[in-house]
Amino acid sequence: MSVKQLFLAVLICIMSATSNSAMAQQGTNTLSAGQKLTEGQRLISANKMYYLAMQADGNLSLKKTNGDGLVWSSMVDLGSRHSLTLQSDGNLVIYNKDNKSVWNSMTQAFYDAKFATADNKPVRAVLEDNGTLTLYSATNKKVWESNYKGEQPTVPPTEGYVGVTTKKQIKVKLPNAKSSKDAVVQITNTGQVFYDGDINLGTLDKVTQQAADPSVNDARWPNSTIPYVLPRNHPRYDVIKKGIEEMNKKTNICLVPRTTQTDYVEFVSKVGNWSNMGRVGGRQEISIENTVVGTVCHEIMHALGFYHTQSREDRDNYVSIDVRNVQKGFESNFQKESDKASNLGSYDYGSCMHYHSKSFAIDINKNTISPKNTNGAGDAIMGQRDSLSHRDILNINEIYPPCQADKKPYVTKTTATTPAPSAASATSLCDANTAIKKYQTSMKPGDRLAEKEKLVSANGRYHFRVTTDGNFVIEEILTSGACPFQEIYRFPINNSGNKPSVSIFSYNPDGNICMDSKQGKSYCITTGRDAAAALILLKSVRLEMTNDGRLVLINKDGQEIWTTPNAPKKNNVTQPATQTPAPTQTPTNNTACGLTIKYKGHMTPGNSLLENEILVSADGRYQLRHKEEQYVVEEVLNRNNCQFKTIEVVSTAIPRRILTSGMKDMEIVFKYESNGDIVMNSKRSQGDFSRWNAIKAPKGDMRWNIVNKSTKLELTNNGILRLVNGSGQVIWEPSITKQLEK
Repeated sequence: MSVKQLFLAVLICIMSATSNSAMAQQGTNTLSAGQKLTEGQRLISANKMYYLAMQADGNLSLKKTNGDGLVWSSMVDLGSRHSLTLQSDGNLVIYNKDNKSVWNSMTQAFYDAKFATADNKPVRAVLEDNGTLTLYSATNKKVWESNYKGEQPTVPPTEGYVGVTTKKQIKVKLPNAKSSKDAVVQITNTGQVFYDGDINLGTLDKVTQQAADPSVNDARWPNSTIPYVLPRNHPRYDVIKKGIEEMNKKTNICLVPRTTQTDYVEFVSKVGNWSNMGRVGGRQEISIENTVVGTVCHEIMHALGFYHTQSREDRDNYVSIDVRNVQKGFESNFQKESDKASNLGSYDYGSCMHYHSKSFAIDINKNTISPKNTNGAGDAIMGQRDSLSHRDILNINEIYPPCQADKKPYVTKTTATTPAPSAASATSLCDANTAIKKYQTSMKPGDRLAEKEKLVSANGRYHFRVTTDGNFVIEEILTSGACPFQEIYRFPINNSGNKPSVSIFSYNPDGNICMDSKQGKSYCITTGRDAAAALILLKSVRLEMTNDGRLVLINKDGQEIWTTPNAPKKNNVTQPATQTPAPTQTPTNNTACGLTIKYKGHMTPGNSLLENEILVSADGRYQLRHKEEQYVVEEVLNRNNCQFKTIEVVSTAIPRRILTSGMKDMEIVFKYESNGDIVMNSKRSQGDFSRWNAIKAPKGDMRWNIVNKSTKLELTNNGILRLVNGSGQVIWEPSITKQLEK
């Protein structure tokens, strides 16, 4: 053999050895550091019962050799030309055709410093005889297995990404935030970054770039419209459609099927329930795996730009977090936002965006989240997932103006509707024959009605009862007929997911009325945080069935403070009521000069005025309204001729700030918030007390004279707008502010 031939032979041997070291050997059960498994190649367990294949669709799949039964998959379905590599740094990584990482085992020092040590750094991957892919270190220690699921909370919230993640503290910049912040996030083995459990911030590279970007991007959807794609074969198709209908019926948002729009959401089912935050541009995903409408609404609200309620910047005014009762490793789920952009709308315990009171609890008999200043009323409804709360609807509508009517599949704006009786339930009306009178005329706090029990009016003409089919109805007792009962009112109830053994009507000790049916439906006349709460909770002392067929709550002074409506009659047939009973305080709307009278005499915490809505004094002589970027009190000279005289510019008495770019199109609104603060949004500025600390009142900062102390905002008959506390003392009026400024 010549020297040249010998050289070529040696070179071929070297190349062959190099190739064999870089590529996995067909039939072996081991992938060593530096080796690859390419498309079509396999690792086979020593007992020949399992194989690991790099599939043509991009999935790394572990299957049984007998029948190809799937044992485990990387869930990377991104097309051909993928490869699996055990890197020299110990990370097992799938790369796509563009040499971009699309999945990894997270066994690299970036994820955990221990993987830099010899005892934990993977040097080989072995397909075991039990069908598990295992990573071993040089000291033969198992450091990773394909069946690892990651730690999960024993009492989680309803939503969240439930796949394998690792927690890291990195800089993030959240939608509409002015600056980045340090935050604990979850990073998946596909490179996605999740914040607060179910908020997908995008890839790690994208999050890093955004954190360094000084600009503030508007994350709202233009024209209040979200185009969507919902595959017909989605496993949660029906519940997602119900969530879309909930949004379209009750809010200003239009969710419309996508045609050619560039920015849109697609509903998927991928490892939990989660969403992007706000509009991110292009295609973005909402993953739904739960079967409740409230979860669908929750994730859509994230896509609209809403944060978790208990994480808002102002949350400490409303809740206390017991970090001692939070499971180790899940403290990051209670991170508080530092940017006031997170305070969208009013705080609402009953929001579908709120965690429930025992989320991530070590001891499930103790709360991790407890409400402040609610006398316990907020605790029972905290974290509901029935549907949008009334406050959710108002908050969405404060941020998003009405979408184009011709795009809206549903235009009804009711917040709760009473379903008409079905044929089956109509027949069941006759079971009133067997209902037993338990109470005559009235019930007291603490009393209850169960199935086939009823409350009867004093004249015996009407009764309220709990039906055997799980409804709560008022009926007129007729004088004849095989079924002498005519339904005149049926309470609206929403699906709650709980199924008691019998239907129960409760007149609670706190004065609230609540209903739970055995079909898993529930309803309360006040959530504890709406406008009715201040009138009803701890105020009502008697529930009456009146002689004209109404249920009425009476206070200690004998005044009606709440009632069901009289049902309208047509051709002697009573139609089911269609609106949720409202507090009797709310006046009938009167419209003149383009202005609608919404409140008369005063507003209670949680009330708000939109543009062209007004608060008038009890005698109608004065009004509070928005006028030319200001909020003013006017004397009404002649309402018919629209003659008004400004006597006070309220805006000048409340600290204001110029709204940031992207927020100037926010809907005009005057809010008397649940915490007693006043907030005013014009198209140019926003004003409130809670951010005001420049002016000092004699007894301290003005904020602490008002926030959490005022209980009523009055417009008096002499034209003075003022805040009153629980003792009836005036704690603020514009003149007080002007005196302090001098």
